[in-house]
Amino acid sequence: MKWVREVNSRWIVHDGLDAAAGDYLDHLAAVDPGRLERSCRMARAMVKQGAAGEDPKPRFYGGLFSLCTPEEAKRFLAGHLFLALLQPGVDESQAAMLSEATARKLRALREELRVKTQNQS
Repeated sequence: MKWVREVNSRWIVHDGLDAAAGDYLDHLAAVDPGRLERSCRMARAMVKQGAAGEDPKPRFYGGLFSLCTPEEAKRFLAGHLFLALLQPGVDESQAAMLSEATARKLRALREELRVKTQNQS
């Protein structure tokens, strides 16, 4: 978890994503330490799988929030459309607002996260 907190605090992100991620980490530490550990492992694994030169932030935050509940997604991902759309079971109609390249990235990461979270269970 230390690595995840350090990475989150170093990166420049938009719209308070670093604060939302920190709040999510604190929340998990209080309510579900096991899921916190799995979420941190997922964030690290997703970054490691990224291609050279690829922006690691979508992978990192996608992995970090990959195990959040729908209620947690509403609470911690409000204002972060791309990450919210990575969550299973969300209404994907908002993806129409994304560019085609971003929508492709979204679909690829969703599938990768789906497979990884299934294998983690």
